[in-house]
Parts: sequence; C-alpha cells; structure tokens
Amino acid sequence: MVQFVVKGPFPVPLRKGVTGGRLIHQEQLKVIVQECDDVSKPGCYVFSCASGRGSLPVYVGKASKNIFKEAFNDRNINSLNEYLSNRRKAKIEFYVIHQANVRGQTGNETCIDDIEDWLIGFASRRTAQLLNIHGARPTKWSIAGVANHDGRGHPGSSVLSFKAMMGMTTKRPKGVPRSSIVEDAEITPEAIESASPEIEEAAEIEDEVGSDQGDTLRGSSPELPT
Repeated sequence: MVQFVVKGPFPVPLRKGVTGGRLIHQEQLKVIVQECDDVSKPGCYVFSCASGRGSLPVYVGKASKNIFKEAFNDRNINSLNEYLSNRRKAKIEFYVIHQANVRGQTGNETCIDDIEDWLIGFASRRTAQLLNIHGARPTKWSIAGVANHDGRGHPGSSVLSFKAMMGMTTKRPKGVPRSSIVEDAEITPEAIESASPEIEEAAEIEDEVGSDQGDTLRGSSPELPT
C-alpha cells in the first residue's frame, strides 16, 4: 500500500492590494518551502480559509511531481486572490499530502488521483457542494492518521488540524461513549457518500472572515476556485 503523509497547516503569506484588499505575497512563498521541504514531493494539496472559529477547505489539487510548484501556479494564485477579495478577514493556509516514498520525481499517479477524488468528496460536503465521487476500485493507498491506516500511534498536530479543517472529525453526541464511534480514519473512498455536511459551522466561519457567502452557504452552494 502506498502511504501518504499530511503536513501543515502552513500560513500562506499575504500582502495588501492596491485597492485595499489582500493578495497572495508571491515573493514570500519560499518560506513554506523553507519550513517543509516535503512540499516539493508528489501528492495532493488543500488550501483552506482559516478563522478563529475554525477553517474550511477552499481548493483541492494534485501534483504528480512537485506539489509546491503545482499548487502555486498562476491559475491557482489568481483563483485564491479572487477568493480573498470577497473575504475581508480571511487567512489562507496550505496543507500538503505527500507520498512518503518516491522513486525518482514522479509519484503514483493512480493513488494521487484517487486521493484527490476522496478529498474533494469531503471538501464538497464541508462546503455544501455535492460532487460525483470516483474511485470504485479497491484502495491501494493510505494517509497516515487520516485514512486506510492501521491506527497505530498518536496522530500529530498536522493530522488533527487537517481532519478538523476537512470536516473529517466525528463529533461525539453527549452520553455516547467514545468506543461506539466509528473513526473517520476508516472511511474509504467508496463510503464517502455517508459523510454529513456541517453547513452551519461553515457558514459561521464565513461570517467571521467577513464574507458575503455566509448566507449563501446556508442555502445554495458557493463557487469555489477552479
């Protein structure tokens, strides 16, 4: 089984725009590489919008070779800048889900494709958008502490933060013992459609970052960068 590892969140540097808004500070993006050289490996990535109430996935992507170069290409930066223009207080954070062991520069594209579909499934439900979920074939990958793993060891801070941001963390109802809750780490791509959207929480986060999308989240689906 091909294993992937979550790293992050890494704050994405921002700067003031000419019109008073904020933009991605491209000249300072190298601080992310300096903090984690694994961002140059193949795998998937997720941009999130962070606030005091929590965070929401904004965009999910993949890279067969270098996550950093693919994630911060001109198209993605333009999409993020447009996203920021409607959110006065938003902070952008960056997660990488890199392949642990790589031969050469290219990762396992089949697994990377499957993981991207799986992550989009969670992200779309977190933001009330429904997407067709692919990946009916048996899984041949795992993300340590997140999915299809053996459950051994304590998840690190990156894993806990990532699962909360993606809406993968199961909330335990009052009076229900923890032992009766099925861990989200056991959710497979085939079973993703059983996940439930947390629309109200998402709307509260959007409200806090000063977006006019909060009410939209409670009703129809907002547009995400493409």
